[in-house]
Amino acid sequence: MESRGIPQILETLTDRWFADEFIQFHPGVVKKRLNQVIATNSGVFLNVFKIYAGTEMKPWLHEIECQCLVLTGENDGGCNPRLNRYEVSYCS
Repeated sequence: MESRGIPQILETLTDRWFADEFIQFHPGVVKKRLNQVIATNSGVFLNVFKIYAGTEMKPWLHEIECQCLVLTGENDGGCNPRLNRYEVSYCS
C-alpha cells in the first residue's frame, strides 16, 4: 500500500473485512466503507493498518494452555468470523 497506493490495494482486503454473504447482499455498504478509508489521511490509515497487522493472534495461539473461545462479530470491520475459524486443541 505504501508503494502502490491505498486505493489500488484496498479492494483486496474486502474479504478480510466482510463475510462473503455480507459482500454479496450489501455491496453499497462495502463500497461506502472502502471510500471512507480512501478519504482517510493515508499516513493515519497506514499506521493503524500496521498496528492491526502486528497483532495477529495465530502466531502465538499455540502458547495458550487452556480452552478458550475467540469471538468476532459478523460485522467486525477488521476481522470477520471466517478469519477466526482456526481450531487448536491443547488441553485434554
